[in-house]
Amino acid sequence: MTRWTLTLFLGAVAGPSAAASAHHSFAANFRVDTVIELEGEVVEVRWQNPHIEFDLRVDGEAGEAEVWTVESQSISGLRVRDITEPFVIPGDRIRIAGNPPRRDSGNVYLSNILLAGGEELVLRGRDAAPRFTDRAAPDTGARFATEGDGSSPELGLFRVWTTPAASPFPFPEDQNPALARTDFPLTAEARAVLEAFDPFADDPTLDCALKGMPTIMEQPYPMRFFEQDGNIVMHMEEYDTMRTFHMGPGASEVEPVPGILGHSVARWVGQTLIVETTRVDWGWFDTVGIPMSEDARLVELFTLAPDGSRLDWRMRVTDPATFTEPVELSKYFLYVPGVEVHPFDCTVSGD
Repeated sequence: MTRWTLTLFLGAVAGPSAAASAHHSFAANFRVDTVIELEGEVVEVRWQNPHIEFDLRVDGEAGEAEVWTVESQSISGLRVRDITEPFVIPGDRIRIAGNPPRRDSGNVYLSNILLAGGEELVLRGRDAAPRFTDRAAPDTGARFATEGDGSSPELGLFRVWTTPAASPFPFPEDQNPALARTDFPLTAEARAVLEAFDPFADDPTLDCALKGMPTIMEQPYPMRFFEQDGNIVMHMEEYDTMRTFHMGPGASEVEPVPGILGHSVARWVGQTLIVETTRVDWGWFDTVGIPMSEDARLVELFTLAPDGSRLDWRMRVTDPATFTEPVELSKYFLYVPGVEVHPFDCTVSGD
């Protein structure tokens, strides 16, 4: 049997469309193979999750001003890069480069920006490079940690974990996930749903709608584990998501209640927390069209490094209605002291 393994990429693979007041997949909404440059004056800045936006007034070819909506990463995504304040303000004269829209929405997804003070930021792309200067501002922050801090092994699982840039989900961001994901071993019924999927209308995360399992595990922001009422709670920053892992000998006997995160029962085996999740009624495996039935079974393994510096994660998804064989996902997290989980407060564009 072929072993299907997907390495999860947590970069900026999703971006909102302000024109549609929605949160769409990046590759479905923007031309990943095309880069345009714009120069103009910043008119308005919306410093918000899930994606920061600002309006840029640009002189058109006919001499009339055009206003473009520039979309970037989230506040959360920039915070783990040590960018915590607006890097542009109204009145700034700047240059940008980014991906134009697939439809005529007047939006562009930001990759490079030359700030009013002459500094260049490279904000997206695994192999992105300076475009306007010889040297961009250096990448710093927990997102770019290459190894974890093993100084507190006594904390075990119960701490804040960070997704490093080297732990990818689900594909390099210069690929189109809507195309690459067709490599999954889909049933004929699931492939028909995928082919009929309209990312501009059917994306289940439109207008800040919450992400269900297993998609929420792609989130690239800090998360923490804590104990509550004898169970383990996993608090993820994206969408302020709380997952409860029911522990104890009677946990598996409790009647599971369907939900977008499903019902999770967990147990420890050595340094590995094994979590089995069922009754996920979100209806989707991802946000680009692959369905998932309520009969799906998700088994996760969270394995601690002995020194507490790293947390490896693997998930096996079994759903005969969607996949002809089980699918495996994997990524890892690092312990970087000082990182916190902040409120996400998702905002719909135009609100």
